[in-house]
Amino acid sequence: MKNQKTKVTSILTIIIFLVVFIGCSESEKKEANTSSSSKTSTKESKVKNINSDTPLVNDFRGIKWFTKKADIPDLKFEPYDQYTGKKINENNSIGDIPLESISYYFNGKDQLREVELSFDGVHYDKLVSFFTKTMGVDPYQQSEKIIVPEMFGSGSTTVHKSTSVWDLPSINIVIEKSIFANSSGVRGKCNIKPKAEKTRTGGGL
Repeated sequence: MKNQKTKVTSILTIIIFLVVFIGCSESEKKEANTSSSSKTSTKESKVKNINSDTPLVNDFRGIKWFTKKADIPDLKFEPYDQYTGKKINENNSIGDIPLESISYYFNGKDQLREVELSFDGVHYDKLVSFFTKTMGVDPYQQSEKIIVPEMFGSGSTTVHKSTSVWDLPSINIVIEKSIFANSSGVRGKCNIKPKAEKTRTGGGL
């Protein structure tokens, strides 16, 4: 009789333990899902705030995307390339970050379709921070190692590349830093490209 009571007590103890354990697990799952949902919601909310007043959405330095090149003053083109222009006396900096050059790319209709900023790759992190603050949302980032053929010669070289991407509803911004194994320099470029033709006015850089 005593052994039976002991068995019953043990079984009840196990059942109570299982009920409590399952309850705690479900509670932890709910908390995790709530936290994940909250993070996703926050990120989506930030992206939705990328509107016509957000810098770069409608223009670059006051020049609206898809403007005809004939309507942009002080543009200079090389004789062999009428689709890539540079502005005379351009301010080659963004904030306190120095740039090597700013190129304006045009499509077949002679409309501004993209801007490329070239810079010394040592300023990569600083430029990423600048654009993160400007756009109000964190970028997608990745690092990779690739093998590319050498520009001169038959060999190849290793390139360590870091990339930050803002893939937003109205605009795409990509910042890259490339470190070549056979070179002491670090190359950097930032491409800013609208996804669709815009006519609204907005901020610029």
